[in-house]
Amino acid sequence: ILRKKILLFLPILILLYLSLKNNLFLNPEDDLQLYNNSIQREQAQSIFNLHGNIRLIFFCISFVIFYFLNKNTKNIELKFFCNLTLFSTISMFIFFFITYQLDVLILKRFELIALSPVRAIWLYEFIFFLLLLNFIYKYFYSFFGVFFFLPIYFFNFNNKNLIFLFILLIIIILYLLKFKKNIIQIISIFCFVLLILTSSLYLLQKKSYFNSYAFEKIKKWGIEINNIKIDFLLNIKKCEDFIFHDLTFEKSDKWTNYISQKSRFIADKAMFYNSVELINIVNERNRIIFSLKNNIINKKKISINDINELNNLRVVFLIKKSDEILFPMNVIKIQNNSDYSLLIFGYKDFKCYNF
Repeated sequence: ILRKKILLFLPILILLYLSLKNNLFLNPEDDLQLYNNSIQREQAQSIFNLHGNIRLIFFCISFVIFYFLNKNTKNIELKFFCNLTLFSTISMFIFFFITYQLDVLILKRFELIALSPVRAIWLYEFIFFLLLLNFIYKYFYSFFGVFFFLPIYFFNFNNKNLIFLFILLIIIILYLLKFKKNIIQIISIFCFVLLILTSSLYLLQKKSYFNSYAFEKIKKWGIEINNIKIDFLLNIKKCEDFIFHDLTFEKSDKWTNYISQKSRFIADKAMFYNSVELINIVNERNRIIFSLKNNIINKKKISINDINELNNLRVVFLIKKSDEILFPMNVIKIQNNSDYSLLIFGYKDFKCYNF
């Protein structure tokens, strides 16, 4: 068994070997830039150290709880699998926690961050809660429903809703006690009402996501986007591909390229963790977009420097028609009868016959 556990470290050893080998060819400064870029992109999703101390303490306590919960597992193979999961999770946690804390250049590798160690504990979490629910079901059967549904009650609700639910549930319990219902009946009705109320409040808060027009046009209903913009983007979809970016700064921005089926101006940094050149390009484009956003939101004229930089690129911007006046008159604009316009930069032969 010990031999099998040691084999778990082989991927990490191979990764460190490749890191040493790559260091012979990479500039240390570039290597550090790749590492910092991956941390900036992943944040707490891949770095244990960026989580709060209280969360880390509870996470460590869960190791002990997991061990004792698993002692009651009767199936030998399942018990071994759970222990193996626990051992590998503890080892991974210690390794990545120490790696981030130590200021050693050789350990500052973007490959380690790209492994996403925090995401890798999902299997551990899944097994932990299965063991916990099994324990609750076995020893506290009558309270099983409360433990199962209680997290739903405290999830994603503001204080007013929580107070309202709390008062309402107290009234329900007092009403049930008046009719001398037994504890199991009270808990069952309590959980049922709790589930209905929390689900209803959640749906009310998210009612703007229920877009029947979007479902009809693009087969997606969970999108906060107006119908005019959907039609505009569907017209663009019929055009040949070009680099496209949304400068409307609406909640639906992230859906613009998906609906129009056009190439992105700024790619996600996760797509090129190992390329300093592409990271620098994206950082430069982010700088330009930030400057444009600042001017558009504050209703200021776009600077000539930004316009000159955009003319050296190839990009088409989607803007609100009311923001056209912020751009110089010589910028090519394409309009139709909607609330949006296209601004053309760098495309001398741009054609889109649907406008």
